Amino acid sequence: MNDPSRMRNTLLLIEAARVGDAAAVERLIPLSTPSFNYDKALRVAAEHGNAECLTLLLPYSVLLNTDAVPLLLAAENGHVACVQALAPFLAEGVEEWDQALFAAACAGHTECVRFLVERAQPKEKNSRALMAAVIYEHPACVDILYPHSDPWEALDELVRLRPKYIPAEERLRALIARHQRAVIAQVVGEGEMGAARKL
Repeated sequence: MNDPSRMRNTLLLIEAARVGDAAAVERLIPLSTPSFNYDKALRVAAEHGNAECLTLLLPYSVLLNTDAVPLLLAAENGHVACVQALAPFLAEGVEEWDQALFAAACAGHTECVRFLVERAQPKEKNSRALMAAVIYEHPACVDILYPHSDPWEALDELVRLRPKYIPAEERLRALIARHQRAVIAQVVGEGEMGAARKL
């Protein structure tokens, strides 16, 4: 039989996680209905950026190893402290990191992108995030993602999506051309310096 007081405390726990009342969360955890309700409170804390509450709830999570929702909620809302708190509980390179990176890039959350890009899959996977940052015009995110992505893969995807994203395709083509010119200039400059040394 369900204990009404525990059910009430569970609702209070979820609300405390939402508003960021860490003292109330700590007090209510042992008084609440366990199991999946802790995960509900964890998701709410991640969504609202309450890292202290999230940290208190993490040891009680049942689903965290198989549930990417807290990470996705934190990333798409730009709560980098929550993303960082969740990081030790997920292995690097798993698909959840790619999804979170994509969500952060879509929303233009620079610090989340900076943290997540190091943990996501190889370059071809990061290309989705680069494409999103170009489409939604988040230049700071583009700058972070470009060295960790395959821009040609992102461009191919934009071409496949024609005519919807033609402006984004044009921006990415210009970006690739600019980077190529910079690389050529660097190589030429290094060649000239080497020739000068020989003289």
